Amino acid sequence: MARIMIFGKYPPIQGGVSRSLYWLAQNLARAGHIITVITNAEGVESNFKQLLESDDLLMLKSAGAGYEVNVINVDVLRGKTIPGDVPFLSLLIGAGLREAHSAKPDLIIGWYLEPYVVAGAFVSRELKIRSIALHAGSDLARLSKYPELEATFRCILEWHDFVLTKLGSARSVSATSPHPE
Repeated sequence: MARIMIFGKYPPIQGGVSRSLYWLAQNLARAGHIITVITNAEGVESNFKQLLESDDLLMLKSAGAGYEVNVINVDVLRGKTIPGDVPFLSLLIGAGLREAHSAKPDLIIGWYLEPYVVAGAFVSRELKIRSIALHAGSDLARLSKYPELEATFRCILEWHDFVLTKLGSARSVSATSPHPE
């Protein structure tokens, strides 16, 4: 049994990455692993959220199914910072650091580069925990066109023990990675 902390998109965030992370967390928990998901799902804009009923909310944690996924949503600080952008990266890192004291993860997974893979890298590096970066491919290709983000991703991908990507995205990872093996 492993204790795994996952940073990523999680329902009610819509989309394929959110759905895939949901099923990864569910299947790992069903297999007996202790899973903690760190997400900002409650804080994303409404046009990126699915409409969930009360039964759906119970299913997100799998309460009553014989296993449970511990989902930690960061607080929404809209309007509390200057400028007014929500500091999701700092919130995710802080939630991960705080939660790691009780969850004691053996492995950290970050899925989707910004902000989740970045947050997972910071927490794993600070706590000296092995980590895996997962990305959909489109996020790296789209975001690494910006020199500042490319520099960040280059550093972050080096911090992770493993980087998993789709076959078609391997070139993007190699171009961004300082060690393209």
